[in-house]
Amino acid sequence: MMLAKWLSVANHTQDIHDHETEIFPRCLHGPLGDSGRKKKWLKPSTEVCEKVVDVITNKVLQKDIQQLSPSHQTSNVEGFHSVVIHFAPKSTHFSYRTMISRLQLAALHYNENASRPQAVTREGQERYNLKFPKYKKGQATVSKVLTNATYAYVDELMDVLIEVCRSGEDPKAGCDVDNEPPPLASAYFHPDKEEAVQQHQSRFNPT
Repeated sequence: MMLAKWLSVANHTQDIHDHETEIFPRCLHGPLGDSGRKKKWLKPSTEVCEKVVDVITNKVLQKDIQQLSPSHQTSNVEGFHSVVIHFAPKSTHFSYRTMISRLQLAALHYNENASRPQAVTREGQERYNLKFPKYKKGQATVSKVLTNATYAYVDELMDVLIEVCRSGEDPKAGCDVDNEPPPLASAYFHPDKEEAVQQHQSRFNPT
């Protein structure tokens, strides 16, 4: 359906609102002649029209449109990934169990702060900021200023930790610490070091 709607744009821009497809046979808008608007349509077979149609019907673009989500966008996923980078930066190596712990902390922090409301001034006016992204080449973008992040999950974790310490239970109880996967490098063949060094040096030695 998404692809059919997208392809119908090629007809719509030419003032053609009935389409040769059963999935999306006609545009969903009402009669445009009664709206009082004076729209300029593309004339079929003109150079401008052909260029627009070529863009709309591009095969690579059609494949991308078929992969679009009908109800969700990737902005939330990208926001979570930025939180993960904060807790587990790529420039630092972490063990498997440490990485799992940091990912769990990132999930707790994101879930608590993902739906923060917009901040307001003392007068009750909503706050905004101006940003200048590179792709806009100097043009400003208006963004909402959100309230400060909260860390209530830290207090809950501390309460659980104190309870475990007071109970005398093993802190690792219930944790699957013995099911740590082997390093990825272990799946590859490891040649003899001296032999590998000799082969490397022989590449640069004259025959």
